[in-house]
Amino acid sequence: MVGLIVAGFAAACQKSVTPPPTSSAAPTQPIATPVAEPAPSAPAPGGMPPHPNASAQAKAIIKGYQDRITANPRDLDALIKLGNAMYDLHRDAEAEDLYRRALAIDTENPTVRTDLATVLHRQGKSKEAITELQRALAIDYKHETALLNLGLLKLKVNNDRAGAIATWKQLIDTTENKELAAKVQAMIAEVEAAPQKKSPAVKPVAPSTPATPPS
Repeated sequence: MVGLIVAGFAAACQKSVTPPPTSSAAPTQPIATPVAEPAPSAPAPGGMPPHPNASAQAKAIIKGYQDRITANPRDLDALIKLGNAMYDLHRDAEAEDLYRRALAIDTENPTVRTDLATVLHRQGKSKEAITELQRALAIDYKHETALLNLGLLKLKVNNDRAGAIATWKQLIDTTENKELAAKVQAMIAEVEAAPQKKSPAVKPVAPSTPATPPS
């Protein structure tokens, strides 16, 4: 799942960018303060309990991933998809832990690093989020969501208009998605036209690979 950070921007950027109940997509939504994480119930043996607000189907999918991880703690696919599911349920600390466990196995995965950055930002850890996005781009300098989110965080967190614009221009120069490039160009124009202290409303997005039912 590739988490995005732009208001009204998800539609153009997602490959699976509309986070379903257990998705790993990276939708773009305005940056905002972290949403309060629902209080989880006491963990059941072998894994985290499904969230009480999750649908019956989502609970079944989550339990499937938990069972896979119990059987094989290094099941990379299950770790990532369960992390995406926890993100969608606003269980951000658990999502962060799962993404970190996945990255301990696959350190060169820019998409998971981008998703980790998104969940870090949503918890108010924006400086750490920027670091993870930079690490993702060191692995893949063309990673669209990482470039998009890094520009947004440079603007929102650091008030670095020039840095944000430069990052977005890199995205425009490297993407083959013309619709995305046009939207990012419009974002640049909006930033350039805005007063120095004002930045467009932006917010973090969710993971990027939809969580398909366990096989």
